[in-house]
Amino acid sequence: DLSRIERAYLRSDQRRYHVPCPVCGTMAPILWQNIEWLQGQPEQAALRCESCQALIPEHHKSAMLEHGRWVAQAEGDGVTAGYHP
Repeated sequence: DLSRIERAYLRSDQRRYHVPCPVCGTMAPILWQNIEWLQGQPEQAALRCESCQALIPEHHKSAMLEHGRWVAQAEGDGVTAGYHP
């Protein structure tokens, strides 16, 4: 409740950057909860697509980011654009 930035973000349209899955094309944000790796092998981390469940290796990240777009998650106040990293 003390963060001025959080209050402004909550009033905003709460945009998140969505990237395309290279397998199915579904656009979705990269969320930590969808990053997976085998125990003891964090260098092999990959993104699990929420739609098709494909495991996407790191080497796809640059192309995914290049073809991504900001997507509003809320209606907001009609004035404030908010961007979540």
